[in-house]
Amino acid sequence: MIDRKEALYDHLEIRCPKLGGQVTFTYCRREGGTLPCQRTIICWQCRFPVEAFLKSILEKEEWDRWSHQKPKEKMVTLLELIEAAKQRLQEGGEKP
Repeated sequence: MIDRKEALYDHLEIRCPKLGGQVTFTYCRREGGTLPCQRTIICWQCRFPVEAFLKSILEKEEWDRWSHQKPKEKMVTLLELIEAAKQRLQEGGEKP
């Protein structure tokens, strides 16, 4: 269950420089599974105090793990996105 505080900005949309299309803050907040996308602060800082918000909703250990991650290379990210899309298509019974 999502806490009301966590959902505060989830409806906001922005163009994702990584994906090239519109995404909601919900996507950015959970792009890394339970952790935000590495670009979240850069992308959202002009819209609201995103760093303070993330610090308030993440556990200290999560914040430390997330803030000390080394960003993935673009090619690795693209390959992971392609694999995830293939998986979703297979699970949905559609052909790629």
